[in-house]
Amino acid sequence: MEEENFEENCEDQLEVGQIEKALSDGASAEEIRRICIGKSIPDEYRAEIWKICLNVKNKPDSLSDWKEELNMEQQNILREDCMRELAKLQLDDHEKEAQMLCDMEAVLTFYCYARQLIYEKENGWPELLLPFAALGLPRSDLYNCFYAFTSKYIPKQCHRSPKPFQVFRLLLQYHDPELCLFLDTEKISPEMYMRPWFRSLFENICDFKATQTIWDIYFIQNDPFLVFFAALVLLLNSKDSITSMKGDSKERICAHIRNIPIQMGANDVPDFMSLAEYYEQRTPISLKWKYYSPLFGSKETDDQFDDLFNLLCLPISVEEIINAQKATSDENVVAYFVVDCRPAEQYNIGHLPTAFHLDANLMLQEPTEFSAAVQALLSTKKHFIENGSKSAGEHMCFIGSGRELEDQYLHMVIAYFLQRCTKNVSVIHGGYAALGNLQSDSIDPQLAELISTLVIKYSSKEEQSSTADERESSESDNASKGGGLVSRLSSSIKQKSTKFFSAQTSDSNRHLKPDTSGKPYRAQKPVFSIEDDEHDEESSSSQKEMVNIFTWKKRSDVVYYCNCKQITDDGSTIKGHLILTASLLFVLHDIPNRQNLVTIEGRHELKSIVKITAKKNNPNVITFKFGFADGNDIQVVSIQRFWIDRADKATKVITDSIVKLLAEEESSQTETHDTQTEVFKI
Repeated sequence: MEEENFEENCEDQLEVGQIEKALSDGASAEEIRRICIGKSIPDEYRAEIWKICLNVKNKPDSLSDWKEELNMEQQNILREDCMRELAKLQLDDHEKEAQMLCDMEAVLTFYCYARQLIYEKENGWPELLLPFAALGLPRSDLYNCFYAFTSKYIPKQCHRSPKPFQVFRLLLQYHDPELCLFLDTEKISPEMYMRPWFRSLFENICDFKATQTIWDIYFIQNDPFLVFFAALVLLLNSKDSITSMKGDSKERICAHIRNIPIQMGANDVPDFMSLAEYYEQRTPISLKWKYYSPLFGSKETDDQFDDLFNLLCLPISVEEIINAQKATSDENVVAYFVVDCRPAEQYNIGHLPTAFHLDANLMLQEPTEFSAAVQALLSTKKHFIENGSKSAGEHMCFIGSGRELEDQYLHMVIAYFLQRCTKNVSVIHGGYAALGNLQSDSIDPQLAELISTLVIKYSSKEEQSSTADERESSESDNASKGGGLVSRLSSSIKQKSTKFFSAQTSDSNRHLKPDTSGKPYRAQKPVFSIEDDEHDEESSSSQKEMVNIFTWKKRSDVVYYCNCKQITDDGSTIKGHLILTASLLFVLHDIPNRQNLVTIEGRHELKSIVKITAKKNNPNVITFKFGFADGNDIQVVSIQRFWIDRADKATKVITDSIVKLLAEEESSQTETHDTQTEVFKI
């Protein structure tokens, strides 16, 4: 044991000698980081190293012209917060403690004046200032360090906004969807337990010596995003204790998670931060590309946050997929298993070289075929990984066309995998339509040619139509080329699912269909009227699929959402929800004792709704009649009744959506007819 301590001390002495020489030579921040990486910083050199890493050494004194007016309205609150923080140091020297209190109060007061901010009780600033004050820095350096640190290393908006924490939720879902689902089910969002961690960079919860060691590594790594992965490690390492609290109150679970860092000592920090770096290397770099600027950038921008709460899973850029394919030999690059969820004829026209095919439409049209296709997909993924293939990795990345209407089935497929707690699930942001943003000089010529073809296809507002014969010829030609990775595997996987790699159905069968046939009802009678209900048989239930209502109602294609109670034949009710998109009405039922989880009981095309009626004596009871027009007659094939609060609003939105959809179809048919007439004239 003594020999080990002697070797460690010798190693520390060598590091101290290097640091002394570097500091005396005026080393840059890069040189300091190179010397100190992976090493603990000696206490006597911490102040100088921190100043160099924060780029504030020899900066001018910002407080030189300030008259030190300590007369803010919140001055007493600020002073009390500073005193509470100083008590953590347990100083015996009261004169030193008084001076530190004066310095902290002056720095934070000037910060409020300079930034025109109002101090709020327990906002985290004294917590961030204390580690710098403990170094005995002069007041000018104290302010410069505090300003630089808060500007670069603390996520913006983490004091009030939930946005930084929603980014963390995407990260947690990516690495441990099971734990994420548990917290979602308990209705515990990350800001409920993580806000103190982010706003103080763990200072307010960790041992003070542990905090200094964490900050040492932060400054040496120079990576503000590391706080997200440090928080991730804390949750992953405590997963068992968190999930064992199922049934406890939200407050108790949040308090338990919030106090996890208390257990960490200074000696635990290096391993803890090494794990954070490990998970960072195994996370798509797109997370940083997309959110670094709004979280840590110098400019206030929320552009990248616009769709944050509508995201089903972690979005990654198509550039990252291309770069990963070019650098598959690099262990630090995330290896992807790309799943192309477009219809088969689109896939056969062109696809990314290593993309595997899974037709998303099968999920609704052929659930059994879809399940078989998924099993074949997962078996192929496992086979490729076990054999060390460079064409597939652990990280599943889904891609669609990039068109919102077409990709609604893609989102359902992603939800399917997330509900089964599949790890490392992501989606390519913008789909194939985003390929046009790639720089052609950064990719190989063959891929550039493919991209140019696909960009033309997806940049147009509507795809050019083709005959069935032309489509079959195109599929046959592409299959004979054998250019993609999937084509080389098709013989083995087709045995499990003939629809996995090629389309065997017509265009009409690749889209969601109602339970009826025939032409849609077109305004022979009013769509919505007030009259007594008629009692017919309800439609049989469709294939049930579990989804997360919290995720579903935030989908980008949702036009309207409301709670409801479906009324059964015997008069009993089932709690549920109605979700309206531009072309579909979804009926969802709550699952007893499963918070946020629901089953899909019905998927109805809006065109199949032939009538909406309300009871005169109870206008909140709404009846939907589904069917089709047969000449001048209306064939009703299904009736469903619901109790809906504010039913007038719900029926108006649904009615307006039906009218809009039918008008758009009639307009499209008119344009087609006019075009055909012009061609005939020519």
